[in-house]
Amino acid sequence: MFNTPKTRRPTLVGISGNGSTVTFGYDALGCRVSRTVNGTTCQLVHDGDKITLERQGGVVNAVYSYGNALVARNGEVVLSDGLGTTRATVDGVQAITSTLTTEAFGNAVAQWGSSANPYRFAGAWGYRDDGDAGLLHVGARYDDPQVGRFISRDAVLSEHPYLYCEHEPVNSVDPSGQAVIGPIVVIVVLIGLITIIIVPPRPSPNPPPRYDPPKVRPGIAVPGIDSDQDGKPDYADPTPWSDHGTCTIYKGKFNEEIPY
Repeated sequence: MFNTPKTRRPTLVGISGNGSTVTFGYDALGCRVSRTVNGTTCQLVHDGDKITLERQGGVVNAVYSYGNALVARNGEVVLSDGLGTTRATVDGVQAITSTLTTEAFGNAVAQWGSSANPYRFAGAWGYRDDGDAGLLHVGARYDDPQVGRFISRDAVLSEHPYLYCEHEPVNSVDPSGQAVIGPIVVIVVLIGLITIIIVPPRPSPNPPPRYDPPKVRPGIAVPGIDSDQDGKPDYADPTPWSDHGTCTIYKGKFNEEIPY
């Protein structure tokens, strides 16, 4: 059963069959605030777009805890995969209470144990599975994981009316029921200690040849030195020097003392 409120968005108000009738209540913004099964009503208390409490009459029967996404229901911690699907739940002593394996569109293919947690396939994004005719409550619409389609058309007429996540359920999600988010990229960050080691530079295995000035005596031409590049060699200072010392080579603006 569908109803079309002022938001012009078809809203599922009830499901009946197999001797059971389930009806849903919504607020003025279209958020689901109650679920009634055969006359017993469960009120859903919201904090923004997240359900924080479930209440029957004056009794609170479920409390949800959140971090960046759903962390626990009544102390039972959910363990999610990269897409946000609950793969397992653990109790307060870290014992596994249930496991779940799903197909790409969310249809359960294997499960073990028991858990009252309704956030299963893509549960970290708010997909809720209350077991109502196999449908998932996904934001503004309901999704049928057995066929991989929404059961009501998209309010944006330019979009495909019933297509779920542009037929890319492995890497994308649609928590609002109106806009695809994806691809989902899982980034693993490894944080460790960084040790900075300063290593002195190693000497080159082939160092450049060392320049050893030619040993000359005063007044003798110095082969290989031509400071003004006129094709003529420079000469040592003609001033006599002792056998061991230096002399000045000069010509033009070039002056250098070299051993001889």
